Order: sequence, then C-alpha cells, then structure tokens
Amino acid sequence: MVLKRYKTIISIAIIAPLLVLGNLLTATHPRASADPPSDNGMTGSGIYGDPFLVTDCVDLQNMGINSSSVYAITQDIDCSDSVNWNSGKGFIPIGLNSDGSLNAGFSGKLDGKGHTISNIFIDQSSIAVSGGVGLFAEVDAAKINDLSLQ
Repeated sequence: MVLKRYKTIISIAIIAPLLVLGNLLTATHPRASADPPSDNGMTGSGIYGDPFLVTDCVDLQNMGINSSSVYAITQDIDCSDSVNWNSGKGFIPIGLNSDGSLNAGFSGKLDGKGHTISNIFIDQSSIAVSGGVGLFAEVDAAKINDLSLQ
C-alpha cells in the first residue's frame, strides 16, 4: 500500500510539470492549435514541402502577413477586382502597410509554377515610400521563380 502511494506521488511529480510546460508551449507558439491557422486563410503551413497555396488575388494580398514563408501559385490569377479594394487604393504591394509605409520586404519563396498574375491595380499615389509599386514593395533575399505578371 505504501509503495503504491509513492508511485502515484512520483507519477504526479513527473507528469504535472510536463503538462504545465506543454500548456506554456501551446499558449506561446503561434501555430500550436487544433484549428488550422486563420491568419492568412491559405492551405499549407508555409514551409518547404508544404507551402501556403495561393489560389486567388486575396491569397496573394495576404502573403504580406507572413512575408518570410514559402508559397506556391496553384492557377492563373486575375486581380481585376483589386481596383475596388482598400478604398480605391487597390492591391497593397507585399511589404507595405495599408497606409503605404514600408513594413518588411518579402524574404520568402514564391513558386509561380508557370502561372500568370494579371490585372493588378495599385494606386501609386497611395504609396508613401520611394519605389514600392509592384507586386512586392521590396524583396530581401527572396526566391521568386516561374511566374508571369501581366
């Protein structure tokens, strides 16, 4: 009886700190959730072997949320509707804040897989920094390949 009680105390002494540590790690890790991440709305985890999948112009715009992740374009994308976005400012170049100021350059990987992105509207007067007009406001050691812009 005494031995069984000590086993229980030892088990609790070992397991309880692990549970606390596990809860701390879950609370602080941005991807430690049972639900898929909703920060950019894309399928994938944004890493090599499991890139975020960009299927439309909204996904393209959301690439600015995780500018150091890995992305793959899944189809040709028509961004004609971007003329109606952001109170007439259109598509906000990846790496800019909505007010047109520089946020962070794109440093991730984008594989266009031979697809074309067309009809992106960007109001140049809304860009507060020199340059910064295009799909990307700034790139920093990024890898972008197999992509056409029209």
